Amino acid sequence: MNLSFDTINALIALATVANLLYGFLVYKRNSASASNIAFFLLTIAVTGWGVTMIIFRSTTTLEIALNASYWLYAAAAAIPTFFLLFTILFPSEKYILTSKHTAYIFIPFSLVLFSIFYPDLFVKTVIFETGKEHIIVFEPLLHIGYALYVSGMFFASYFVLIRKYTKNAGVLRSQVIYILIGALVPTFVGLFSNLLLPIIGEFRWNWMGQISIAVTTGIITYGILRHRLFNIRIIATEILIFIVWFIAFLRIIFSDTPSAVIFNTIAFLALVTVGFWLVRSVSREVDTREELEVLTKQLKKANDRLKELDRQKSEFLSIATHQLRGPLAGIRGHLSLIIDGSYGEISKKASEVIIKVFEASGTLAGTINDFLNVSRIEQGRMQYDKEHFSCSELVKDITEELQPVAQTRNLELEFIDKCRGTCGIYADKNKLRHIFTNLIDNAIKYTEKGWVKVTVYDDEKEENIRVEVADSGIGISESEKEELFQKFVRARGAAGVNVNGTGLGLYVARQMVEAHMGKIWAESEGDSKGSTFIVELPTATDTQETK
Repeated sequence: MNLSFDTINALIALATVANLLYGFLVYKRNSASASNIAFFLLTIAVTGWGVTMIIFRSTTTLEIALNASYWLYAAAAAIPTFFLLFTILFPSEKYILTSKHTAYIFIPFSLVLFSIFYPDLFVKTVIFETGKEHIIVFEPLLHIGYALYVSGMFFASYFVLIRKYTKNAGVLRSQVIYILIGALVPTFVGLFSNLLLPIIGEFRWNWMGQISIAVTTGIITYGILRHRLFNIRIIATEILIFIVWFIAFLRIIFSDTPSAVIFNTIAFLALVTVGFWLVRSVSREVDTREELEVLTKQLKKANDRLKELDRQKSEFLSIATHQLRGPLAGIRGHLSLIIDGSYGEISKKASEVIIKVFEASGTLAGTINDFLNVSRIEQGRMQYDKEHFSCSELVKDITEELQPVAQTRNLELEFIDKCRGTCGIYADKNKLRHIFTNLIDNAIKYTEKGWVKVTVYDDEKEENIRVEVADSGIGISESEKEELFQKFVRARGAAGVNVNGTGLGLYVARQMVEAHMGKIWAESEGDSKGSTFIVELPTATDTQETK
């Protein structure tokens, strides 16, 4: 075989090797993926197109030139065929085409191959001209049909890609863009230089299509780095390693002295070792990141679902509590009238039972209000009607109202006013009444014997007001202090003292206090050592609205 090798063939060889290496790495990364297999078949067709062009340009033997021309046209027909297959499958990992659709693609391709390889039908002969490109003599009508087939398959491929671009978004859309751009360059160069110009007898540029495939490799590789094309970011590292190995191997071949051979060989072996380690490290890192991305997406979906469920729960609570408040208010109203004797005198025993029912309904009303407040807070519908008033007067009134409750439990309930000034505040009076009533009532409920002390005072600069509710009750452990202000959380010993708590009161209290730019926290030396709940609020001068 008499072959010559020039600069153009060297460029074609370089582009062909890069293309084949790239296709092999894609296939190796996920050999079960239908998209990767189709892409690998496409790169094999492109490689065949490049190799046969090198042989065709290099030979001076007619038989070799004729056979090379057959395979040159066959490979060129295979490129759009496998490109269409790839565009249809991408990015699926499964073969999604039916047998019928597969036949639509490959039966015309088989007919084209038959016309190419049938002797003296498509290609007639090859003409050699010194210093010029070889000329292929072909049947004009068949060549036009061949050109229409190749063009039609390419246009069908681009139609599929454009449809995928318009119907998708995000990363997949960016991937389609890079495939489009990467394929357009060699497509139009190849159609012009390898199909259209030969029709008019111009063969000087019939090698440009093979070199232009390097553009495709470069653009798609950039797509890998930017948009995870084929989901194989490790390919960039592998290509770089192979290039380094190839250069190091060439240094061994072209070494002038034995010492240079030894040195370059050692360097080559070291690069191979480091390269394998680097590829494995990058592969593990990429796999880990991809797993984290999948987990992140799953967590985001789960979080969105939880938010939706939480929203639906809040809406349900809001509707349910609103529906319960009306009938319950009616029940309490009638019970109150019975206790007051508005419906006539009742026996002492019946009165005691009705009073217990009335008290139980009051507890139920408080629970319903807590659920309603939670629903309003979570939906951002809690309204605050602020006004000026004395915080110490409010707390004093609440303490006096709860004195009978404390007396029934034989507890000492004491109010202590240590305000230097007026302890004036600008806030929602009803909301603060709810907060302080809840804190003092809890202190009474969770104290079996001893005392409850309620203290109000301001700091030296009169910038903040503190309300402290201290008791000698069950106390709080260190680990429970912060958890107490979460929903549905109660102290460990709370159920043994009061079975009616819901664990919502302190959560609602914290939300209301923070809405007033204040703070609430608990202090305790431990279990059975009492506890102190502290509310700190800014004074009226700091919170008063300005017009």
